[in-house]
Amino acid sequence: LIHVRVSFETMLSRIQKRGRSYEQLEADPTLYDYYKELNSRYDAWYDSYDESPKMQIDGDVLDFVENEADRKKVIDMIDQRVKELKEQQSKAI
Repeated sequence: LIHVRVSFETMLSRIQKRGRSYEQLEADPTLYDYYKELNSRYDAWYDSYDESPKMQIDGDVLDFVENEADRKKVIDMIDQRVKELKEQQSKAI
């Protein structure tokens, strides 16, 4: 499981930047509370998740959509985690 954790402020900023009219707070102010709850629940769900290996990416620090260097860093992080998991698996066999 890969989880991109972002602050509520980053979440709102990216939703606004994405520009989908039906997601915008200006169109529906009740979405504010929904987004706040959603972000909180994602964090809680990740923290309690134990069905498979997991890793977390700090989406406040790494903007892999807009920044090529961040995208490469995230890919490298994922590749490294997969490598670690394969090594653990081969040792367990």
